[in-house]
Amino acid sequence: MARPREFDRETVVANATDVFWAQGYAGTSLDDLDRATGLNRGSLYNAFGDKHGLYLECLDLYGSHEIGAAVALLEDTCSKRSAIRMLFKSAVDSVRLGGDRRGCLLCNAAIELAPHDQDVEQKVVEHLGRLRGAFKTALECDGASRSRSEVARLSDHLTASYMGLLVMAKGGFPVAHLKRTADSATTMATIARQP
Repeated sequence: MARPREFDRETVVANATDVFWAQGYAGTSLDDLDRATGLNRGSLYNAFGDKHGLYLECLDLYGSHEIGAAVALLEDTCSKRSAIRMLFKSAVDSVRLGGDRRGCLLCNAAIELAPHDQDVEQKVVEHLGRLRGAFKTALECDGASRSRSEVARLSDHLTASYMGLLVMAKGGFPVAHLKRTADSATTMATIARQP
């Protein structure tokens, strides 16, 4: 009896994530996934159930790595205002320096599948909720005097602005426009309020 082929699950999911990120869910075929992961269709089905199951794992890996890095920056940096600005600047720099116009896999999922797929909707809400929570923590700790409702409003604003910036990057907006948008979003949200 043949022994099942062993593989590194995270590497397989990371390779599949790159394909879904570039081509979307509907635009990604099983042949694409076979090529990207090095696994045959039977192994993919055995490991992930189906294409949808693999996609959900890709969303979690993206959330863990990409959203996790943003959350870590917002939580670990001493100057919370600086951390917020650095996060927005990094989104612009990924386009300016690296030519990365993939946007955000969660934004793509929110548009393509979440309206009619509860599992995908749940993943999008969960991971973006983590980002919103990190913005909230940063705003509560940045030394400004704000009410709870203002912190909640600004957290929503920053989350929407950051996700919108990534969508604009994917949409081909010029770097100068992205930079103005990032500067405007962070300036509005990080102005200290007096008690």
